[in-house]
Amino acid sequence: GPCLQFSKTVLKDEEVSETLNSKFINLKYDAEVGEGIEVAKKYLKGYYPTILILDSDGNIKEDVCKNDTPDIKTMRDLLKKYR
Repeated sequence: GPCLQFSKTVLKDEEVSETLNSKFINLKYDAEVGEGIEVAKKYLKGYYPTILILDSDGNIKEDVCKNDTPDIKTMRDLLKKYR
């Protein structure tokens, strides 16, 4: 579904991946197994994928997928403010 599509397209984009890898600590959890269950209890917003930008205290700064799963252009534009 949407998670796989996002991983195969948006996360493979060179500009997106370079920004994410240089400016963020990236974590990916399966919300239905292991420690992902606990993470989901705290952060899951009821839709997949849930992509959040958190501050160092674990507070949500930005809910990336609040309106829809971003395409490459939308994700590039969003990440420009964090460069």
